[in-house]
Amino acid sequence: EAVEASGLLILPNLSECVIEALPFEDLSIRRDERSGGIDFGAYDATVILSSIYRGGVLYVTQVYRKVKGGARDFVSGLARRHSYACDPAEALALNDLAAERGRRGIECSLAPAPGCDDVPAEWLEVARFVREGRLKIVRSAAAQILKEASLLEWDAGKADVKKNRDPQSIDGASGLSFGHFDALDGLRYNIRCILARDKGLSGTTARWSDDDLVDRRSGWRRS
Repeated sequence: EAVEASGLLILPNLSECVIEALPFEDLSIRRDERSGGIDFGAYDATVILSSIYRGGVLYVTQVYRKVKGGARDFVSGLARRHSYACDPAEALALNDLAAERGRRGIECSLAPAPGCDDVPAEWLEVARFVREGRLKIVRSAAAQILKEASLLEWDAGKADVKKNRDPQSIDGASGLSFGHFDALDGLRYNIRCILARDKGLSGTTARWSDDDLVDRRSGWRRS
């Protein structure tokens, strides 16, 4: 799928994905349907996005976002029984969050998202989910995602994300801060893992247990 024009929003119709509530009861949701994505931030925000993947449709149910803090803060954004695909470049942050999760007794899975060498292609996959009606966002979780999507553009003449539409500021009207498309990156990791799982690739959260941790010295290991 080619990028045909400069100044073209990558997710122009995302507002059409917003729904008022899930179309099914919470008690009917199986563990293997509970997913999510985490984008860790050092100086920008950390975002924990929780979702349900059912019948080929991804339902975003919660977006936790905090600009400053550590694992003891971020752990409150984890939803029980969910499997989270995390930024694979942030092994130390993931290790800290996994340790805090263990101390709090929160039942959820944390693992690095499968590797990817083509981020623009990933955005095209997110756009395809939108176009095909496979992405739904509960209204209570939609504000930050929609704010970031209104700024996410293709770079002129390149099949890449435009870098200068990344303001470090606060929207006084809504009180929403935005910086590095943190919520959308969480969504991207979530969809990356779903696609890998559907293709049967290794390294997805579906193949990791709740006790998987990160060894600070040697990288990822299976416990």
